[in-house]
Amino acid sequence: MKLSAGTQVQHEDFGFGTVQQVVGDIAVVQFYGEDFEVAIGELRTNEEFQGRTAVNRHKQNERKVAFRRAFEAINMGIVPPEPVELIELTMGGGKYSEKINLWLSEAEKKGLCKVIFGNYGTGKSHFLHLARAIALEAGWVVSYLEFDPKAADPAKPHLVYRSLMSNLHFPEREDGSRIDGYMGFVREIRNSWLKIRDLPHFKSSPWFKNGFEALITEPHSDEQEYLDACGWLFGQNNALQTIRRIAKYARLAPRAIPNMPKIKETAEIYVHHLV
Repeated sequence: MKLSAGTQVQHEDFGFGTVQQVVGDIAVVQFYGEDFEVAIGELRTNEEFQGRTAVNRHKQNERKVAFRRAFEAINMGIVPPEPVELIELTMGGGKYSEKINLWLSEAEKKGLCKVIFGNYGTGKSHFLHLARAIALEAGWVVSYLEFDPKAADPAKPHLVYRSLMSNLHFPEREDGSRIDGYMGFVREIRNSWLKIRDLPHFKSSPWFKNGFEALITEPHSDEQEYLDACGWLFGQNNALQTIRRIAKYARLAPRAIPNMPKIKETAEIYVHHLV
């Protein structure tokens, strides 16, 4: 690629700039009023990026903002919120990625229950956030919560389940979109109902199977009754009568939709929900 002074170029990290001079394989380019020396191979000319859409530029700006946000989070001593930046800015992030991805790939055969031990300040929370980020990048649905005597008491599995479901995060699709919250999850199941209704785990759950068979008879909307009924699937126990009423409207057996139990001996039921 031949460059000369005045040529408009683009750099993946710095964005758009103007060539000031060229010395061998190095170009001095002005970005945002400052001169930088960059390898010519890292630059694209106007003709090469002319066809790029505003969406791609928007994506690049998003990455820059995400990096700045992550960098500031580290300065403040907190975990970076963006998964990709968290992995990249973690010392040994690549090694941990390989280890955690191995766990994920073996989950079906070996299970995926891990307990992290360590003294105060040794990075336990950071590692859990890192595992969450790597799983999200690998296409897993993730949730993060901290046990709390009121909101998520470990002795009350229905509260833990409710908190997990309230904090669901979904991986990004190939087109850049993602499911938003549990109502987005409900919409996704409705859109793929013909495939999902025959899945073994789904068919074996009287909660999800019978609950969705009732919900599917109603339009996906912001009507309060429908929202309350959806909330029952995610641990809002006071909505049981609402979803049973919808089942009755649809001429289904209301009593076929069971209660969400509240005693600790029923924790396996909620584990089955999550699976």
